[in-house]
Amino acid sequence: MRILSLYIPLMLAAVTIAGCNSSATTPIPDEVARPVKTITVAQTSPSTTRSFPGVVEAAVQTSMAFRVGGPVTSFKVVIGERVAKGQELARIDSRDYEVRVTALQARLAEAQATLRAMRQGARAEDVATLKAERSAAASRLDEAEKNLQRYARLLAEGAIAKATVDSARTGLEAAKATLEGVDKNIEKATSGARVEDIEAMEARIKSITAELAGAKNSLVDTRLLAPFAGVVHEKLAEEHETVAPGQPVVKIFDSSHTEVTVRVPEYIVTNPAMISSVTCTIDTLPGKSFPASVKEIGQGSKAANQSYPLTAGIDLPADLSLYPGMAATLHITMNDGNTGAMPLVPLSALASDPEENSRVFLFDAGTSSVVPVAVSTGKVVGDKVEIREGISAGDRVVTAGARFLRPGQSVKLITPQND
Repeated sequence: MRILSLYIPLMLAAVTIAGCNSSATTPIPDEVARPVKTITVAQTSPSTTRSFPGVVEAAVQTSMAFRVGGPVTSFKVVIGERVAKGQELARIDSRDYEVRVTALQARLAEAQATLRAMRQGARAEDVATLKAERSAAASRLDEAEKNLQRYARLLAEGAIAKATVDSARTGLEAAKATLEGVDKNIEKATSGARVEDIEAMEARIKSITAELAGAKNSLVDTRLLAPFAGVVHEKLAEEHETVAPGQPVVKIFDSSHTEVTVRVPEYIVTNPAMISSVTCTIDTLPGKSFPASVKEIGQGSKAANQSYPLTAGIDLPADLSLYPGMAATLHITMNDGNTGAMPLVPLSALASDPEENSRVFLFDAGTSSVVPVAVSTGKVVGDKVEIREGISAGDRVVTAGARFLRPGQSVKLITPQND
């Protein structure tokens, strides 16, 4: 026990001495270089071009339908077929429509003949017949008057009954009415119909003419014609099927006029006058670019990315056609003279110094470290911001992780420089 008590202090002293020697000889590890991404600030121009993916659409596409109904008797076109303007696409049974046209034509001819007769008056032989009828009617009236006078004397003598006299008086009135009717017919035959009768017949003719025009239109509408040169996109009915008026039977689109709709950011929508040029490339036609023009810019945005629909028409050569559904890319060049001399950097490159002023970190290739530089910012252009003062073309700016850097910190590049 005595010996053990002597060894313990000696062991503790040795451990202490060894620990001190170890601290003095072990080196302090170097600072770990932080990986960063950078870009080289390029010489900017007054214009910037951005690309947006989209899909080719037909500028003109329509669903065709008959304006009249009936069974389809002819439907010869097939999907994908090119059709010319005015080419027949389908036809429905026209027999009932032909019958109606024929019936109305007959009614119109009859009414027109009647009107001519009313205006010209009766023929000479008809007038002669009417005059013969008047002579006979006058004779019957004279006989009726004489009969009534004779029966009146006999009644006064009590030779006949009063009923016989009443019957003779009725016969006289009928004879007068017959003579008056014949006189009116003679007047019409010699002077023509009354003005109001002629006007009524003219109105009837107009009505029949309008009905006939409608019937002819319906007959024409039994043939479905292509309104423009295009391609059959879809058939919605079959031959021998009975279709109703207005029921779509075929879809066609104009392959010579195509357009592309893309989603664009707010700064393009609010500055359409800054668009200097628009071109379009098609994935299936590599190496080719086609001029385009903005047709419409929508005002409704998608909440997810605050984008707006922009539709551009594509100017294609006469021998080239595009089809709906093809993948396309729209390249929009924005021209802004105010940003011509100002470099643009990604918004992620901005950081704040302790006084909350804007700054960026430049990469020093000689020391592989970063140097903070105070900057004055301009307006935001898409996902980039203008730098009015502080940097110039050729500077290499850290674009990722700038908020976590400190002045003089060692860094290493993790991606190739983006020039």
